[in-house]
Amino acid sequence: MSAEPPPPESSEKKHRGHFRLIAGGVVLVLLGALTYFFFVDASPPEDADLQPILTEGGGSRNPLVVFIEEVGAYDTNQYSRVPLALDQPKVEEKQVLEDVIAKNAFVFPAFEKLLVTDRALWRWPGDRGTSLPLPDHLTLCEEIAKVALWTKLELLLRTGEHQQAAWLAVRMHKFAQGLLKAEGSHVYYEQVPEIEKAARLGLIYALRGENSAEFLRQVQEALTGEEAQSADLIQMLKCDYRLFQAMTQAIQREEHFPIVFGKNRTNQRLWYQPQRTLWLDLNLRRLVLANLESDWSKAQTLADAAMTTFETRRAKRWHPLMSPNALGQELWSTQMAAYVECLVRDTACQISTHRMLLASIAVRRYELTHNVLPKSLQELTPEFLPAVPVDPMNLAPIQWNLAKRELLARGLRRPDCPAVVRSTDDDDIVFPLWWKSP
Repeated sequence: MSAEPPPPESSEKKHRGHFRLIAGGVVLVLLGALTYFFFVDASPPEDADLQPILTEGGGSRNPLVVFIEEVGAYDTNQYSRVPLALDQPKVEEKQVLEDVIAKNAFVFPAFEKLLVTDRALWRWPGDRGTSLPLPDHLTLCEEIAKVALWTKLELLLRTGEHQQAAWLAVRMHKFAQGLLKAEGSHVYYEQVPEIEKAARLGLIYALRGENSAEFLRQVQEALTGEEAQSADLIQMLKCDYRLFQAMTQAIQREEHFPIVFGKNRTNQRLWYQPQRTLWLDLNLRRLVLANLESDWSKAQTLADAAMTTFETRRAKRWHPLMSPNALGQELWSTQMAAYVECLVRDTACQISTHRMLLASIAVRRYELTHNVLPKSLQELTPEFLPAVPVDPMNLAPIQWNLAKRELLARGLRRPDCPAVVRSTDDDDIVFPLWWKSP
């Protein structure tokens, strides 16, 4: 029997060639698919599907950022002006006011557009705990309020449009409160009291000759509840700590160290311990935060005690560098601790003054209705005032002195406002009535 002949080699090579061709094609397809999925972005343009989440309260949907972009593109010299006396109306002064308003005409539509937005969405653009603050924006809102808005308010007063001036002052106060809640550190918060003082003073000027009890009621209702809350201060203290962290990290760089401390020698770094400095700051804030919700007075006492202890420790040194963390303690005491010490007290002072302003409007409404001043603030409740106001520091009721025609809050420093004067007790806030009774 003869063996079967083997299959021809050409047929075997042909099958192998087909297999390699198919395998190569599959590999090329896979490589092409991988290349496609690697280089082609299937997400919508500009991540449109994530924008509602990522920009909630910030980014392009942040009304405060939009406002700053609209008014901050101009030279800040736009907002400058020479102060004029309200009690000396002259034709040339009125012309100056009109010129300032014309120069700042771009501010007013942006301001009104901002105020109709949800203030819960306002966020400061730069100081969010991830970088140092943006210097160009630190006082922008304050400058706009104290120059452009105040000039318009002053012109309304000079032209006799007192009710329009009053509503502008109310909007200025709401503007300040929106900035307070916009999650910024103290470098932004410092604008808020200044704007509030300007708004309060403008409102007092606008209401001095007002005899409509109904209009006063509307103004009082619009301002009721527009004051700082403990949650605002808690958020601010947390933002300050994140800012301090960013600052300590930046100072460790060679180029930033001499800028902050004014010391160029490398060996000065021996007296700077950033982690120990952050530990001091963190623990002070924990003490204040732990008591701020329930007891403003205790929070203030703890902050005062911490600063007093620090000053006592520093006074015992015969040389500023007689401490392994001398530069860190210097930075902490000047940049953060001193501000924490004043934060609660100064905010409580603003709240008390605002509540006394509301109480004074209620007193004026009572007088217009009954042709006599009330003997006590209890007579105002509940028709003219929901309850007798208290100051947030010691929870003591605001006092009313009929003989002196003034409201009194004990135990607080006064804000620097012309409408509020000191009493014989330097710690009291005295709020005199702002109208003249017949």
